[in-house]
Amino acid sequence: MPPPPPAGTKGALTADKLAGKKPSDDALVQPGQEAAWRPGGLSVSVGAGMSFGSSTFTGNGYTSNPMVDWSLSFSPAFTFSDWTRISASTSLSQELTEADGDDQPYTVLVSDVMLSVARPLYQFENGPRIAGSLSTMIPVSTASRVDTLITSLGAGLNAGHGFGKFGVSLGAGFRKNFHRYTHPTRDPNTRRALTTREGMVIEDVVTGFARQGGNELAGSTYFDGGSNNTSMVARVSLGGSYAATDGLNFNISYGLSKSWSYESFPLDEFSSPYATEGRGVRDAQMGSIGANYRAFANLFFGVGMMTAGGIFSADNKRVRFPFYAFEGADSNLTTFFVNATYTESIPL
Repeated sequence: MPPPPPAGTKGALTADKLAGKKPSDDALVQPGQEAAWRPGGLSVSVGAGMSFGSSTFTGNGYTSNPMVDWSLSFSPAFTFSDWTRISASTSLSQELTEADGDDQPYTVLVSDVMLSVARPLYQFENGPRIAGSLSTMIPVSTASRVDTLITSLGAGLNAGHGFGKFGVSLGAGFRKNFHRYTHPTRDPNTRRALTTREGMVIEDVVTGFARQGGNELAGSTYFDGGSNNTSMVARVSLGGSYAATDGLNFNISYGLSKSWSYESFPLDEFSSPYATEGRGVRDAQMGSIGANYRAFANLFFGVGMMTAGGIFSADNKRVRFPFYAFEGADSNLTTFFVNATYTESIPL
């Protein structure tokens, strides 16, 4: 198996982000890395990384919004002799700065537990190989619990082919989420202080929109009427790699996703001229450029940058460059990362 994706790529998209889909979930072996991996039974990967938002380096006190965080990841896996692989993964992360976000500064966050199974499906003679994957989730993160996520089910296909030192891959996938409610919720009686982006601390007041007769207020649960949980996500991705040496590999990838919310909304006099009525839809893209170095048989180091966000600019008039957020570094849509991953095989 190829090494796991960057451990420190905390980014701009949330539960339905492309970044949440690991690049290696659908490809059992990336082109150019066959020599490093063989079916070997049980293995455990431990990763550590740091990421830096682009605003960290702007140096402008007014627009600068520094974002630096660290993360640790843990992933056990079992690979059968036919390359079928069963794996689980989870991680811890903590922001070391006070960038705008939904969590209190310096909060240590636990990710959801991802479970997946992947295996080769078909190998063309002297051509590409096709692999498939199935995945699900155990929602233990704060974000998933607020969203009332029960679980999600995903399926993916990936085709990869090598041309000497070069490799290309094409992937597609779909995920269906299952929530208890269509909106995020929270208990107004917890008395936990809420700090707004402007620095205002709200302790005893519950704010939000509520309709008369609507479900935004129900007993002791507050439904955030301003948000709408994601029901399903479809994605496609295209990647390329170059094996400069036996241990050094460069890679680039681009992905598109379309997500649909649960609720549908009609147009009214307050709607944007670009809006259409119906179910909420969000289009997003992610571009990444990176390099991996295999220092030892089981130890990999990585460095790179990832940009995730909407396809179009804020005024909806032009397409954003997918590999760096030129439209305002203070957005932190681009993050730079460094990481290390160690994988140990465990004899049975």
